Amino acid sequence: MIESLDSNKDKFPYRKLSSFGVELNLNVLEFIETIGPEEFAKFLCQHILVVFKNQNLNKSELAMIANRIGRVEKLRVPFADKSVPEVLLVTNKKNEKGEFIGMFGEEELGWHSNGNSRKNIFDSCVALYCEMPGEETITKWVNTRKAFEELEEDYRDLAEKVSLNIKFQNNRIYNLSKNSNEYKAFQKTSGFIRELVYEHPLDRKKGLYFPYHFVEKVNLPSDCEISEEDFLEELKKRVFKEEFMTDISFEKGDLVFSDQLHSLHKRSKVQGDRLLYRLAFNYEKVRD
Repeated sequence: MIESLDSNKDKFPYRKLSSFGVELNLNVLEFIETIGPEEFAKFLCQHILVVFKNQNLNKSELAMIANRIGRVEKLRVPFADKSVPEVLLVTNKKNEKGEFIGMFGEEELGWHSNGNSRKNIFDSCVALYCEMPGEETITKWVNTRKAFEELEEDYRDLAEKVSLNIKFQNNRIYNLSKNSNEYKAFQKTSGFIRELVYEHPLDRKKGLYFPYHFVEKVNLPSDCEISEEDFLEELKKRVFKEEFMTDISFEKGDLVFSDQLHSLHKRSKVQGDRLLYRLAFNYEKVRD
């Protein structure tokens, strides 16, 4: 089916984004119904970033789409939607007490991906649906699979021997008030040891898992002659290149799917009213 998507653009027209990812002006429900959730998952895994324009979806429809692909996170947090618990609110809206009602309020966000501070990193698919885009807010993605594939062979071999101690640290990805619901939620999370290179559970391709804002320690091979600090700085130079990046300015009705095992993203400061519905899920219902 992927070959037919690539060769038959009259039936499934899409355009490629700047560095990676694709954009479609098709009804997402009809598209997934036509090709099936298995093929859609492969399509997402292939392109890492898939954007559907001009959608008109409610929260229940978003949850239905995610549930066809895999198990959807249902987090017991204050910013989960009360009627559709699979949906988390990403917004700068506040309640009558002046508290943000959703995640990732309004400050600039550093590089991150889903679940960096949680146990299961393979809940790596994220869908973001835009109800209110805000003004002049840019979300930038970087393709860490492509970055891994283009490493020099000896550096790629070294990366596969490295692990990282990961834990949420305030004032790194962004600054949280210690009284905020988000800060309290993050403080409940434990640290984990992650491999720097993971094989994707769907297509078995390798890519970097590098949420460096969460890195407490780099575990290098005993015979490695480079320091932790130098290794991190060298890796950042190799990953965060414009040739691996794509920018998106959300518009109302955009539905963005991203595979976040092999990508990171960051966001500029929010201006104007912004509201996104966010769902995170894995591939367990479409794997062989």
